[in-house]
Amino acid sequence: MTIKESQQLILNINQKELQTPVMLIGATGIGKSYSIKELCKENNLGYIDLRLATQEVTDLIGIPRTVKQEGKEPRTVWTKPDWFPEEGTKGILALEEVNRAPEDVRQAIFQLLTEWRLHTHILPKGWSIVTLINPDNGQYHVNQLGPAFKRRFIQIIIEPPSVIDWSIWAKKNKLEDTVIRFVGQFPKLLNKQEDVTIEAQPTAAGWHMVASLIQNNVIPNKCMHEVISGIVGIEAATTFVQSLKRNFEKPITAKEILKDYSKVKEKYKKQIENNKNALIYSTMVDIIATCESIKLDKSQLKNLSDYLKDSSPETTTNILLKVNDKIREQLSNDEKLLKYVKKIRKEIDE
Repeated sequence: MTIKESQQLILNINQKELQTPVMLIGATGIGKSYSIKELCKENNLGYIDLRLATQEVTDLIGIPRTVKQEGKEPRTVWTKPDWFPEEGTKGILALEEVNRAPEDVRQAIFQLLTEWRLHTHILPKGWSIVTLINPDNGQYHVNQLGPAFKRRFIQIIIEPPSVIDWSIWAKKNKLEDTVIRFVGQFPKLLNKQEDVTIEAQPTAAGWHMVASLIQNNVIPNKCMHEVISGIVGIEAATTFVQSLKRNFEKPITAKEILKDYSKVKEKYKKQIENNKNALIYSTMVDIIATCESIKLDKSQLKNLSDYLKDSSPETTTNILLKVNDKIREQLSNDEKLLKYVKKIRKEIDE
């Protein structure tokens, strides 16, 4: 992802006040830190640069002190660090060098990454968390970050700036013209190429994060695959992005079935005939989740019943076992469905 794209992603997350940390991974000297300062300056956001490699746990959570209370036992409170942002402000908390920080410091910020809370101190909603690190590719003296730590972030690989992008930035910042012309003449000397990869895998929490980003429309154009790869891994992201394409066969939704099953009946039967098990399973999951999250009216119950009668014994059984007792009781009024269920039970007993 380019620096501009990463800036846009971070700004979008901040504007929507999403509690979604971003980890920028890239070679040294390509402008990761500068880009965050620039973003904050251009958008009138606060900026806190916290170098975790030089911090101790007490620098983060504060020092304990005893507070006396009239008529009550004294209690211990932690003084808020002077760097901690005030309520009502907005900005970026840049956690620099997190993979150079001591283990106890990394453990201390775990809660901050998921709950926007650091011990007893609560980070204001208007603040976003960005971590900036060099890759663990053998070129840097860094610590290995565990999967439980990394999965809390959107991991983004930052590309070194192109010669054109760097030259535009250099002109705007009034760098020496002879240097700009030299880089333009010898573009390979602008950056050293390094091997940078991300390790991410699918998790329930990761898909929750993906859903939140899409729902809030914060992913920049053409960056969908990169962003999702940094949360659930390349394989899962590729499959998901492919599923969004128009020519990709999609499962029938619970909404379609409950609204008017007759309109999708033939399509569903063809899926069964052609053993489209992945599509059928997806529909089943959607039906169960929907039935457990809304109250079904008579028309929806009728459509659900018709769908169950056309489904395989496995699908019908799974749905009836998962839905609540009230829905099962209401479905039992359909004699044909009841007869089908009894047939399934008989075959299982035999």
